[in-house]
Amino acid sequence: MNTQDKAKWLSEMFLAVAEGMNLKFIGEEVTKYPYPTMNSMIEDWIIEPAKTPVDLSVLVNSGVDCEFWDGNEDIKFFGMLNNIISDEKYRYIDREESWPYCQPRMNHWMSPLNDQKGRMWDLLREAGFAVETRDYYAYRITGVQEGRCMPWEEEK
Repeated sequence: MNTQDKAKWLSEMFLAVAEGMNLKFIGEEVTKYPYPTMNSMIEDWIIEPAKTPVDLSVLVNSGVDCEFWDGNEDIKFFGMLNNIISDEKYRYIDREESWPYCQPRMNHWMSPLNDQKGRMWDLLREAGFAVETRDYYAYRITGVQEGRCMPWEEEK
């Protein structure tokens, strides 16, 4: 590849990043720089779409069991999400405490009888969660869908 083609490739890579995509190094040799350069091998770099965060607002007053923690995942509190404050803190119902992390309980069967919004599993899927159902009698959240992430995992 000549210098002009390489420069065009580099500008296309950086334009994609400016538009919200992610650069990923897939080469075998460790690179000196965390981004491609004129000396980079083209096949060592790929562009990946940026992951979209799931919408946690669907959990507010929904009846879905949630987990709250402050960064130490060994100590979690369980309850309902009452409020999201400035998209940064999650308020646990029945308490005035705010937590930096909140997610629905994963791999925990829940009953639609607690469902405050009706067909919660459909709302959860639309919000970006992977949901498994069992005969309209129970559902569980098994993670996030492909191309999605939790809000705090989003690359800024």
